[in-house]
Amino acid sequence: MSDEPKLDLRIRNGGDRRTGVDRRRGRRGPERRQRERRRLRLIVNTGALLAALTLPTNPRGSPQSRRHHLGFLLGPFGTSLTVRPAPAFPLDMNDAIRAAVRGYAGQPFVAEALSRGAKYLPRIQRTFADERVPPELAYVALVESEFRPTAESWAKARGVWQFMPKTGERFGLEQDEWIDERSDPDKATAAAARYLRILYEMFGDWNLALAAYNAGEGTVSRAIARHRTADFWRLARLGALPEETRHYVPRVHAAITVARDPERYGLTIAPEPVVETDVVPVADAVDLQLVANCVDTDVGALREMNPALRRQATPLGAEFELRVPEGTAVAVERCLEAIAPDRRVRIHIVARGQTLRGLARLYRTDVERIADANAIDPGGKLPRGAPLVIPALEE
Repeated sequence: MSDEPKLDLRIRNGGDRRTGVDRRRGRRGPERRQRERRRLRLIVNTGALLAALTLPTNPRGSPQSRRHHLGFLLGPFGTSLTVRPAPAFPLDMNDAIRAAVRGYAGQPFVAEALSRGAKYLPRIQRTFADERVPPELAYVALVESEFRPTAESWAKARGVWQFMPKTGERFGLEQDEWIDERSDPDKATAAAARYLRILYEMFGDWNLALAAYNAGEGTVSRAIARHRTADFWRLARLGALPEETRHYVPRVHAAITVARDPERYGLTIAPEPVVETDVVPVADAVDLQLVANCVDTDVGALREMNPALRRQATPLGAEFELRVPEGTAVAVERCLEAIAPDRRVRIHIVARGQTLRGLARLYRTDVERIADANAIDPGGKLPRGAPLVIPALEE
């Protein structure tokens, strides 16, 4: 964007040990040159792993089958993913990061994101710890989505971690006309942790792992091979990576920096409370409005608890673990048992030429309620054969 701060990517640490430069003699020592060559070969010779990771897992399989499939794809690399604990994230400060910090300082959207993220951070950090990913990288979600589970980019990336559809499939996140697990904070976080860990094991450096998370493993591997360096900041200075990626990694460093001391950077945080929930297994489609009526809550609150649902109903013909307010699981189960199966949801299959306005008249409701229940544009054209939830009335 035009008002985005320009990032100065000049490197001031030309003698840094990460570059393999011998400070005493001003050149690379033979041992360091040899180590760097070995590391470069390890990074660029990952064709088998990259090919394996681009194959989708079975999104409809069980969690166990998904894990088995991913382990099979990793093959001999699977062992290396569990050998070494991850070192702490090397939080840097250079001109690029300072510019990103200035861009975040005092910004209301950053304060809102940190306030919103407070209810997700404990679960994210626990998941990252289990996968041996530095807990600081929870703030990647600030850069990606501002901690919004239903955020969607122009490129169709979705969720807190902004998974693209194919990448979501690779990590077992189910996506169909009823649910999109990229918007499930817990499942998507588990996938993001696994992906970041794989990228770290592939590149041996968290900055490069972040660059690959943003631009793709192939882009980063080709840049390393072309320029014969595995240092992100040198690659950035050389213009070897996409401009977005050169901004992205400094923004992650900046997000961590301002999150550690928000007041210092002019940010007032009002942490949103963690919402505790119970889980009710639902075997088929049920209108969330009926569930809300069961426990005298708001349907909007239920949808926030279940952001993976693309409609105001649980999936047709499939079991779904519905989150409900803490302490209400038994009441919801008993209430749903008392509702006849054919009255739990109204689904209309769009016929040729039908419009939302016509359906609203047919079902004595309004266009906006049908559009909202199905997350569609009120003025959009209805595709023939599409299922639409006709929302139940509030009680």
